Amino acid sequence: MSTVVQLAQLDTEYNADSVEWCHFGGYEDIVSCGTYELEEGKESDESRRIGLLHLYQVESSGETHDVKIEKLQSVKTSGLLDMKWLSVRRFPVLLATAVASGHVDLYTVKEDEDLSKLSLQKLGSHPVTDSLCLSLDSSSSDCGVRLVVSNSPGTVAVLNDTESELKTTVSWKAHDFEAWIATWDRWNQNTVFTGGDDCKLKFWDLRSLDRPHHICKRHTMGVCSISSHPSQPHILATGSYDEMVCVWDTRNMRRSLCEVGVGGGVWRLKWHPSDKRLLLAACMHNGCNVLSCQTELGSITTVVSYQEHKSLLYGIDWGYTNLKGNHQSVIASCSFYDRKFHIWCYR
Repeated sequence: MSTVVQLAQLDTEYNADSVEWCHFGGYEDIVSCGTYELEEGKESDESRRIGLLHLYQVESSGETHDVKIEKLQSVKTSGLLDMKWLSVRRFPVLLATAVASGHVDLYTVKEDEDLSKLSLQKLGSHPVTDSLCLSLDSSSSDCGVRLVVSNSPGTVAVLNDTESELKTTVSWKAHDFEAWIATWDRWNQNTVFTGGDDCKLKFWDLRSLDRPHHICKRHTMGVCSISSHPSQPHILATGSYDEMVCVWDTRNMRRSLCEVGVGGGVWRLKWHPSDKRLLLAACMHNGCNVLSCQTELGSITTVVSYQEHKSLLYGIDWGYTNLKGNHQSVIASCSFYDRKFHIWCYR
C-alpha cells in the first residue's frame, strides 16, 4: 500500500491552475506555477483577467523528506491557463505560456551575475486569438520552437519559431465550442489530437486540415485532457468532465484498451517520463490520482490518491527526479480557489 507524504505547501496569491516541472537543460530543480483570476470592476465591462507566473527552486538536503522550496520570482501577466518547458538549440531552456489575453508568451531562464539565483526573462509575446488561449503543447525540435495552441472559440493554431520570433503557420476551426486541449502525437509530428466542449476527441493531419482524420465520441462530456505516451507508440490517454480516463491504441479506436472512473472531471493527464505504466491525473473535485496502466492486460487501477487540496485541482506534473530517497515519485500540484501549491511524494 502506497503512503503519501506532503513535502511542501505554498500560497499562490491568485487561483492556481497550471504546474510544469523542468526536466532538462540542467534545471531539473525548478518548477513553474501559473495562476488565473477574474478581477471584477465596478462595471461588468471593467472585469479583467489577471495572473502571476511563479518560479520555484526545490532543494534536498539528502534526507528522504527534508525539502526546501524557494520562490525565485513572480511575474505579473494576464491570466495563465497552461505552459510548457522547451529545449531548443539556442537556449538551455524556454518556457512557453498560454495566457487569457489570447497570446503565447516566451521566457528564458537567466542567472544573476554571481550565478546564485535564477529568474525568468521575457523574450516576446505572440498574438494567437481575440479570446482565451486554453492549452499549449510543444514538439521536440533541435532547431526551434514548434507549438500547438487551443483557444476558447474552438480554434487550434500551430506556431513555429522563425528567427527568434513566433509565427502562426496554420489555424483552423477544430470544435464547435471551447477547444479545451490540443497536443502533438509524440510519434508523428504531422498529427495533432484535440478535445473540445462538444464532447469530441479529434485526430488531425496537418497536411490536410479540411476535415479531421478521425472523430471519437466515447466521452459523454467535454474532452479536456489528452496525453500521448512518451515511450510507447500509438498509446494515448484521454480525460473528460465525465470523470473517465480512457487509454487507447490510436490504430484501433473502436474501443479503449482500458478505462476507469476517477470521481472528478479530468483536467490534466501526464505520463511518467520513465515508468511507462504510470499516469498522473488531476481530477478536479477528487484530488490527484496516480494510475497504473497495464494496457496488455486491459487494466487500469489507482496506485495512490492525494486529497490534501481543498479546492478544484487543475495543475499537476511529475517532479524532481534527483530528490534523494524519492526517486521518480515526487509530484507538484496546484488548486484553484484555495490558492495552494503542493509538492508531495508517495512510496
